[in-house]
Amino acid sequence: MQARPGDGRWPPLEFGEAYETLVDEDDELVLDGIDTKSGARVVVSMRDLGEDVAAGFWDEEIARLSHVRHASAAPVLGASIVGDRFFVVKTKVPAEAVALKHRLERGPLDGAEALTVALATLEVAVELHALGLSAAGMRMRAMMSLPTLDPSKAGILVATYGLHVDNEAEVFNDLREIVLRVLGVSGGRHERGALVIPEGLFNEDVTRLFRRAVGVEWPELKSARELLDELAAASGQAKRRVSDRVHVTTRPIASTTSVYGSDLLLAEEFLAANSLDETPLPEGPKRG
Repeated sequence: MQARPGDGRWPPLEFGEAYETLVDEDDELVLDGIDTKSGARVVVSMRDLGEDVAAGFWDEEIARLSHVRHASAAPVLGASIVGDRFFVVKTKVPAEAVALKHRLERGPLDGAEALTVALATLEVAVELHALGLSAAGMRMRAMMSLPTLDPSKAGILVATYGLHVDNEAEVFNDLREIVLRVLGVSGGRHERGALVIPEGLFNEDVTRLFRRAVGVEWPELKSARELLDELAAASGQAKRRVSDRVHVTTRPIASTTSVYGSDLLLAEEFLAANSLDETPLPEGPKRG
């Protein structure tokens, strides 16, 4: 059926009978369900950018999202500005994945879980930054946990993205936001200029890195790449391989029109020329 969530202010979606709300805020809605066109399980995130956004202005940013290919990032099946107001992104997630929202209903993440989320988030942030995109659109509750035979090694999949936009002001410091959001789901908080982290949550080296990332301890960390490398070392994990440069598909040779001085495809050109795999995933139990 066509679902018009909430009070009807959001664009209609083609979902099956069962879908779940992962994030519901004044300017953002994230839903998890079965796409009726492909039969695949998808996460659809919608952000209200305000009136008169002018969709064409964001063509290049939307096209860049189609190039996110990291293993910790859910593939983007579609991205667009709807009604010159709403930024809508649809990502494909495995049928067996479990939204982090459900884990958080049992309480804050423990140290190992928080590190897994932090590392996956930073990996995707490094790739987004390599594409010239902000990582501010990643939402913790909408991330997906990928079960494994060893529960301690469950993977994390980032399923929501955003544009580099916040009322024409660069409000988000991505590195700071990532750390504060990870701490927010593991019992920590930033209060009166101090970073409060539950005792024993992390070892001393990891705690110091988080403090440096939010600027309450020196020397301050300056990038997601820097924190990713140091966090992996401090937690005894192998260095994560994420390229600081991402190859992007250029326009067809026959086309010579530039895209704001870039050789990137416009969103509609990329999606038309690159048919993304939408093989239906097996549908899990229906959720109310």
